[in-house]
Amino acid sequence: MKPKLLGLRLNPAIYGLILLSVLVFTSCEGNVQLFELKADIEETQEYKIVNLMQDAVSGSSSLSSKSSTDEDEQQCVEFQYPVIFFAQMPGSLTIDLITINNDQDLIDFFDGINSLEEVKIDYPLVLLDDEGNRTIVYTNKELEGTLQAADDAYRGDGDYEYCDDKNKKVYICHNGHTICVSVNAIWGHMNNHDGDVLGQCNDNDGN
Repeated sequence: MKPKLLGLRLNPAIYGLILLSVLVFTSCEGNVQLFELKADIEETQEYKIVNLMQDAVSGSSSLSSKSSTDEDEQQCVEFQYPVIFFAQMPGSLTIDLITINNDQDLIDFFDGINSLEEVKIDYPLVLLDDEGNRTIVYTNKELEGTLQAADDAYRGDGDYEYCDDKNKKVYICHNGHTICVSVNAIWGHMNNHDGDVLGQCNDNDGN
């Protein structure tokens, strides 16, 4: 199933003003994040995000194991749908609103992403773990960091102490207490809470 495209035809006279307002909104509010898709996209940070998102739904990476029939090997990271993109074709004054309703829609969208001039993600984006716990991200930086940390932890890379037998939860020392969190929450804890460290606390007062 191909993603649904809703074309928004813009008058060239007001296109520049609308584009400017979107860019200002992006930099000030952090809600709509711009991917500048260039010829050398495979060398850009944005392409890394695309790869991580693809990995999460492809069933062929550590972030997803959808090809497995083992219930313990469920998808590590899932997206809460719908996911919304804004896309523009090269030389076009049309901005397409692309609604992604499932994993296959997302795979189809990324298969054709190199044909686009610009892509914006409509944040916030909600990630789910295999127990349905929600992790909310608001920027490209947060999305990349969250997916990369989850990937590293799930593959066993780095200094992680696991509190389950599936590599889907890790210990973090948070405010002097050892907590057990989803791999989706690692990046948020380490970047948003001063003093949080990987592993169990040395002097644990309780979980």
